[in-house]
Amino acid sequence: MTQTGIRKDPNYMKNYSTDYYQKNRQRLLNYRRNYYLTHKDRYKKLTKTRLSKLAIDKEYKQEIALKLLSWKEKCKLKVQQILGVSCALCGSTKGRLEYHEIHGKRHTESFAYILKHIKDFIPLCWKCHRTIHFFSRIKDKEKARELMRKLS
Repeated sequence: MTQTGIRKDPNYMKNYSTDYYQKNRQRLLNYRRNYYLTHKDRYKKLTKTRLSKLAIDKEYKQEIALKLLSWKEKCKLKVQQILGVSCALCGSTKGRLEYHEIHGKRHTESFAYILKHIKDFIPLCWKCHRTIHFFSRIKDKEKARELMRKLS
């Protein structure tokens, strides 16, 4: 079932090209070096234009990146700008940041909802958020306050 011209080994070309390069490495490097030396002014001109384009492109790319963000990501950025990126209790910036609704209402984890009710939310790290919800489930409020005092 083999056709003429097709090798049985699927890595034949890969092995052949690496073997060829290793055998002719010095000759290939000399060719590249000579080509560069004969076309040096062309290379320098290209690098100058590329560098100037890079300086302009950097600002342009930032603008484009903001435009290309999805609606959800834009909402998330707005929430982070307004509420901050550190935990309101411990000040941690590491780990996942969650937003806790002060009134304790159930809500969707949508950034659009958080933006609509921004005054009702505080940023918390996941540990502080879990701790707050753990203590809110304790029926005896005095016991919960006593446990919180021990932790802090």
